[in-house]
Amino acid sequence: MAENLPITVGGGPRGAGDSSGSDTKIIDLELDILGKEVNLRIGVRQGQARLADIVPLAQVVCTKITDAVLERIRSDGGRIPCRKGCSACCSSLVPLSVPETLRLREAILAMPESQRRLVQQSCLLVAQPILKRKPPKSFVGQTTG
Repeated sequence: MAENLPITVGGGPRGAGDSSGSDTKIIDLELDILGKEVNLRIGVRQGQARLADIVPLAQVVCTKITDAVLERIRSDGGRIPCRKGCSACCSSLVPLSVPETLRLREAILAMPESQRRLVQQSCLLVAQPILKRKPPKSFVGQTTG
């Protein structure tokens, strides 16, 4: 699925081989994350992209930034209790952007019916106790503007 997207991302340095077609524009991006250089090569093909198509790019960028931050924290002797697969976020609401929501919807709808039902049931079971809790006081009575 990701290989057909109009936006692709890689982590190689500038000048690394580009296997994309000639209709793809390559953008080299260098980020300084706490003193560590993070390189990204973003390929953008001609044509219209859907909002959900930016999610894989955002995931790769977030992962690279998170990895650099975690490496720095660990090298400074710090410890992060959470890790990939820890599931602590299952006990609280996690905000999603519109593109993430659209991408998640697509992924769930692409599942076989039996698996889709299990995922939906699991989400509902986890959501019930979370939604029964009162919101934090910082949210009560806040207005936008």
